Order: sequence, then C-alpha cells, then structure tokens
Amino acid sequence: MEKTYLINTLFFKGGILMQNVMKKILCTGLALLLVCPNNIAQASSVSIEENQTVSLPNEVMQPDAAFFEKKDIHNLDAGNICEDKKIQEKINLMNNKSISISASGLYAATDTESNLPEAMDIDFYSDISGNLSTGKEEQWYKFSTTKTSTIITIDLLMASDVDFDLYVFQVSDDGSGLEMIGYSTNDELGAYEWVKGPLDARQYYICVNSVVGYGNFSMMVYGGTNDAKEINDTFDTASSYSNNSTMYATIDSPYDIDVYKASFSKAQLFKTSFTAPAGYAYEMVIYDGNSTFTLDNNELYNLPAGTYYFIVSTMNANQYSNTAKYYLNISACPKSNDSNIAGYWISGNWKSLFEFTLDRNSYYVNGNPIDFTYNRTIANVSVDLSLGSNGVVALFHEEALAMKGELPDFINYRGSYTIGGSCTNALMLSLGNCHYRVNSRNSNINSLISNHAAVVINSNTGKIVDIVEPNPIYEANLATWYRIYGTTSSYDPDPEPEM
Repeated sequence: MEKTYLINTLFFKGGILMQNVMKKILCTGLALLLVCPNNIAQASSVSIEENQTVSLPNEVMQPDAAFFEKKDIHNLDAGNICEDKKIQEKINLMNNKSISISASGLYAATDTESNLPEAMDIDFYSDISGNLSTGKEEQWYKFSTTKTSTIITIDLLMASDVDFDLYVFQVSDDGSGLEMIGYSTNDELGAYEWVKGPLDARQYYICVNSVVGYGNFSMMVYGGTNDAKEINDTFDTASSYSNNSTMYATIDSPYDIDVYKASFSKAQLFKTSFTAPAGYAYEMVIYDGNSTFTLDNNELYNLPAGTYYFIVSTMNANQYSNTAKYYLNISACPKSNDSNIAGYWISGNWKSLFEFTLDRNSYYVNGNPIDFTYNRTIANVSVDLSLGSNGVVALFHEEALAMKGELPDFINYRGSYTIGGSCTNALMLSLGNCHYRVNSRNSNINSLISNHAAVVINSNTGKIVDIVEPNPIYEANLATWYRIYGTTSSYDPDPEPEM
C-alpha cells in the first residue's frame, strides 16, 4: 500500500527565507525521510497552511481497540480476596493490639529485683519444658546476647485450665539486680503469652509465674539477628517501602510478621514480585484497612489512592529462619482515573507512566493531563506551540517516522533554556499537525515555523518544559538527554501491515 507523507519546516534569518521541504515520497511500508534545502528567496511573511497536514497511515489512526492489545490490569476485588484463616488471625491480632510491642524496646523498665535469682541457662531456638506446682510458683531462665539489636521473641504455651504469666528482665548496669523490661499477662485461662523486642548485648532473665493453677508449660526463645527492618510487626511500626527496589528480610519465628506501608495520594499502576526462600511456606498479601488480598507475581493491578500494607509471614509454624531471606519488590507509578485508557508506556524505573485514551484525544503522564501548549520568551526569541484539533501524538513507529520524530520515551534531560534547568524522568513525545513558531529578534538565532516538534514534558506536572527538535535556539546552545533503560508499552507500536 502506498502512503504519502508531508511535513514542513520553514527557517528565517535576516529576512531571508530558507525553506526545508520534505519531498513527497511514495513508499511501501515504512517512510523514508529525505530533507533538502530548496528555494532561498526574499520574504516578508510566509504561510504554510496549505501544506500543514501530516498525512498518517489510515490503519493506525482508526480508533480500533484491536491495535492496543494491552496486558490485563486487575483490580483488587472479590476475585483475589484472601480467605486463609491464618492470615486473618494475624490481621486481627494487629488490629486489636491485644499484645503491645514497643519500637524502642520491649517496655521501659518498670520494676527491679534486688538480687539475681537462680536460673537455668537456655539457648535460642531450643525447646524448653517446665512445671509449676505448689511451693514452686515461678521458674527462672537466663540467656545472653552478644550482638546489639538482637530481636527476641518469647512464647509460652500452657494447658487450657491454667494461667501463667511471662516476664523479661535485664541485668542492671551495676550487675546487682534485675530491671523488668517486658511482660505478657493475658488473664484468659490457657491463653498463650508472648513478647517481642530488640535487645542490646547483655544478660537477660525470664520468669514464668503461676496466676491460676499448676502444671506443665513449654517455651521457646527465638533470637533474630539478621533483619535490620525489625521491629515491623504492626501497622504502627510498619517499614516504609522503596519503589522498584528489591527488599529482603527474614521471618525468624512463627510469630514474626513483616509489614511494609505504602501511602498513595493518587491512583497507582502497580505490581509486586515476592520470592520465599526455598522450602519455606511464606506468603505475601496486601491489606487496605478493610480487606486482605492475594497478589500474583508481576501481574499489573489498579490501586486507588489510599494507604496499604504489604504483609509477609510464614504459613507453617515449623518453617521460619534467622538466616534464609525472602525478597520483595513493589513497583508503583501514579496513573489517571480515566476509564477510557487504551494503552500506556512505562519507564524501566517505574517513575513515569504515559497513558492515552482510545480516541487519542486525552493524554496523561503520572496521572496528570498533558498540556500541549508552550509559550516562552528567551533571549529576545518568542516560542509558541500548540496542538490543534487535528494534532497527532506519535504512538506508532510509522507515525514517528512521518514526523521525523520518535516513539514515546522517558529521559533525563538538561537544556540551556529548560524550564527548571533540568528534568529527570521526563516524557519525550513527537507531535504532528501542531502549530509551532519561533519568532527571533536575536541575530544569532533563526526564526522558524513548523508543523512538527519533539517536546519534553515534566512527568510530575504534565507541562512542556522544552522543545528538542526542531529548535534553532539549540544550534548555539547545549541540550543533552539520557534515555531511561527499559521503557515498555502495553501494545505493539510496530504492527504488521495488513495484506
């Protein structure tokens, strides 16, 4: 199929018109661009309205959804509600906060024993069995830590007809007594007791005390030393997340829950990647304050504005480790709320997202509507650009060729006259059928009229900050940019032509 393309750029200097006309080229498939100087003549005014239109391929200009075969984007809804009772129990525990955990220590010192009791030496991660009976209402144990910020978890299990309490002490600085730093005192018969918190390098004592009844108990002391994010077991102590960066940590006890908090002021396009250590039944879910959802690795989701918690825990009480790490990557980028979005481009670092509607009349970057107007005066040069009703943004390779431009891309940009001086994670688009004029009163800079332009757009505002090409201002000044690796689109920008 033969197609015709025509674009015009007119340069002026000192009253002389230098017209660069792209010759009409008949071609099959992709357009070949050829620019040659033509006709140098005196001119007081010039109009290119009759040659203003950029003729574009019919098949890619049709508002046909078939050309935008995008990857499915899921919503958090009933289809991925987490129904695992173990997860729900952990969420409920964090919500009712029946057991309190301090971020700076187990608890502030509240009581002191005047001497050091006789106690049994214990090690981390060893099962401890004991018995309380008449005349032996308490049992003492001791352990030491040699690493600062060791995260200890102590759980105490008992029969259903007794109530035993759990207390934790540290040896005072002068070594003469004990200071109580933590306790768990549920008053329900048979309810397990547990405490958790960071400990410094010193000696500690544990006391198991009978409140109601006597009998056997079992206890375990878990000592986590390889998770710098602890303590992050509650919504209040949740860790922050790093966007598009792989985070790693450990689940060092059956009670360990790692919580990551993310707050978004705009709707987000997001995905997660979670990898548990081999042989460990860890699970990651997302909680929105009301419901818990499971997520599929590397699938795309719509996320409304709000606060969310990503929760990692073990689903098997016997599968935990102080050394085996899990890996979690959360990637999110602001998106529009327009329900007519047909396709998108996203940067490899997940900091910029370009979207457009099926009718190609609305465009967004990071959820901001794109403003295709640009009016500035620089060094006695006025620059005016707008995209008319028949204006086109190059979304397909053949369109970009016709405009002497490129497909959408994301760049780090710096130009001598860029608004703000530089722009990181900026969006670069090629425009056709635009109204672009440079009127120069500077003897070193040409004037210009053009119907095509490549523009740089601030992803955080949707505003044009500079024009890359054509731009006579940069013939004598410097503009540089670096592409952001890994830009991808949701559709094929170079489809096979119909036979």
